[in-house]
Amino acid sequence: MKKLIKGLAIFILIASLAACTNQKDVSTKSEETKQKEENTSVQEKTETTKNNETANTETSVEMKKVGEEEYGYVHVPNDWVKFVDVNPNTSYQVSSTDTKKIISINVFEDAGQDANLETYATIVWTNMEKNGGKDIQGAKVKLGDYDALQVYGVYNNGTMFLVTWVFQAEDGKYRYVSAEGPKEGITDVVGYVEKGGWSLN
Repeated sequence: MKKLIKGLAIFILIASLAACTNQKDVSTKSEETKQKEENTSVQEKTETTKNNETANTETSVEMKKVGEEEYGYVHVPNDWVKFVDVNPNTSYQVSSTDTKKIISINVFEDAGQDANLETYATIVWTNMEKNGGKDIQGAKVKLGDYDALQVYGVYNNGTMFLVTWVFQAEDGKYRYVSAEGPKEGITDVVGYVEKGGWSLN
């Protein structure tokens, strides 16, 4: 698993060197960039590394469903606990017992009648930049049955990663799920979200 994370870090470094500038708005990217990113999530960008290295034996992790009616639900390992951020926010959050790995779920405030998925992804992108995120990237992905925009970046000199999925649920509300963790754990957290998905109830 550590090898996958190393591959992710290398990819982000290479992507940042190759890019002339970071693009704030998902809609302003070139058509060629959009096409490349359309089906490339954080997990998929580590597959080349995974395929070229010996796969580690994965252990089965017992999962539980957590969340609240207002926020929806995700699946996390049984030993994860409710998390309260030192910077107060309105998200429902859970973390590993050492609080190094965090999953957050929330609903966006209405951004207006003309707002769409890209509008909300741009809000996430801008917030990442304001909070010190670097090498921010975007991709079109699936989160379970939902079409989502994934926005991800690195913090604290590349030691922490944040991956966010932005999507519209069947109730018409725009929502997000985020996975946060250190280099040695982010692939696990992303995997919990991608495998378990998100549900309204």
